[in-house]
Amino acid sequence: MPISETDILNVRHLSAGYGKRQVLFDVSFAVKQGENVLLIGGTSINCMIKSSLDVLP
Repeated sequence: MPISETDILNVRHLSAGYGKRQVLFDVSFAVKQGENVLLIGGTSINCMIKSSLDVLP
């Protein structure tokens, strides 16, 4: 997935979890300027957002 000048968020190969429980496995996506995004889920969505923002311990 190449990075574009219109990308406002570009996540590549994100794997994360809580303690010993991994909830994300090699997730990649890009959000472009002007796009609307809807995230539906529970723990894995929360983990993805926190990992993307580098706020998971």
